[in-house]
Amino acid sequence: MKPGIVPLRPLGVGEILDGAVTAVRRAPSLLLPSAGVAVVSTLLTFVLQTSLLQVDDSADVSGSEALAVLGGTLLTLAVTSIATLLLAALAAVVVREGMLGRKVTMTEAWRQVRPRFGTVIGAGVLGTLGWVAASITLVGGVFLYVSWHFATVVAVVEGGTVRGVLRRSMATVRTRWWRTLGILLLISLVSGIVGNIISLPFLFIGGGTSSLFGGTSLSTGALAVSDIGHLIASTLITPFTVCAVALLYVDNRMRGEGLDVALRQAASNPS
Repeated sequence: MKPGIVPLRPLGVGEILDGAVTAVRRAPSLLLPSAGVAVVSTLLTFVLQTSLLQVDDSADVSGSEALAVLGGTLLTLAVTSIATLLLAALAAVVVREGMLGRKVTMTEAWRQVRPRFGTVIGAGVLGTLGWVAASITLVGGVFLYVSWHFATVVAVVEGGTVRGVLRRSMATVRTRWWRTLGILLLISLVSGIVGNIISLPFLFIGGGTSSLFGGTSLSTGALAVSDIGHLIASTLITPFTVCAVALLYVDNRMRGEGLDVALRQAASNPS
């Protein structure tokens, strides 16, 4: 039974990847918030990169300049992370509705995400702090990274408290941790390869411009060209990535909890 983007049964790896592509094709409006995330991230990164170029050209680096660069780096990471969490939350709604053959606008998706976005951010912050602390040991960091990877999807689809969301994410992964890790790595690999293919021409153009003319000002121009390539690649690839993660979460629940039965019932009785 396949009323929507994937069959309503435990999924193969290829079906997860194909379902993510189909989800984005059926909900192209997901590219709008993705573009917004990419623009904000790229602008902040560009400002930080040009600041670093100026610092590199200076003989002496003052403490205030070092603090400004550090502050810019932290601001870029924080803003980009929150924007990406929003995109992942919207994608969770798109995937949930898409599996049942329903289309959803970004306005409708945001209406569903908004009451739980505080939990999404809270789980993201707490999860990141826990992951950083556990990363003192490589094994601990990897374990929590995989175990808490579905926190955003859980917050949107199931709800709950911040700690409850993290515990629930861990529970959906517990007996399929290695499989989840392998598929997450594959999703990252596919996203990275396609993203590099998209951005590579811009890197060549930027590098060629810098080689021909040289100089800091033109290096800034080269950075701008390469960042445009990154912006385009991120806009197209990030929706695929977050939709694939959402489908992997659903697949884990179908395998461990029989969610496919409930989904088939919901698809048969759309009212």
